[in-house]
Amino acid sequence: MGGRQMKSFDRFFLFLYSITFLIVSLVALLVGVGFLQYNLLIELIEKIYFDYPLVLLGISIVTLFFSIYFLARSLQSKKGISTFRKRLEIGEVQISMESLETLVTRVSSKVKGVRELKARVKPEENGTITILVKVFVDGETPMPLITEEIQQQVKENIEHISGITVGQVHVMISNISQNTVRKPRVE
Repeated sequence: MGGRQMKSFDRFFLFLYSITFLIVSLVALLVGVGFLQYNLLIELIEKIYFDYPLVLLGISIVTLFFSIYFLARSLQSKKGISTFRKRLEIGEVQISMESLETLVTRVSSKVKGVRELKARVKPEENGTITILVKVFVDGETPMPLITEEIQQQVKENIEHISGITVGQVHVMISNISQNTVRKPRVE
């Protein structure tokens, strides 16, 4: 199962688990403040226990499963540093995603019109990488020129410096920078 599917799976379980404990907490709160009589709660539990034992067993098993699942997930060690691996004749080369993101940031920040940016690099199954660059622009330089130059510069520089094939470079203009003070350019 892929990373995105697993996160959705975890979110779904966390949602159900949260709803279960929300209901239990509300019932306990209502009993605690006197809106729900303790005797009525006991009668309801006894009715479920005697009339619907399989429902009670099912709820108990599901709650136990959720508890064990989230306990196990919380105890799992986090992934180490995410790297791109490349096999060469004399050995393996690993380049961290963080170093590639730093390189993307350095290259993109030199593009005219870019004020702030964040970069993400994702390795693909086919041995390439996909790059996402979110930028704040100055609002004066045409956005199509900015995005095209970022895509071109990032692809060329990453491939030249790292030797990794760049599959796609996605550029997202997040906002227009409020700070319109221009940095002096040295030419």
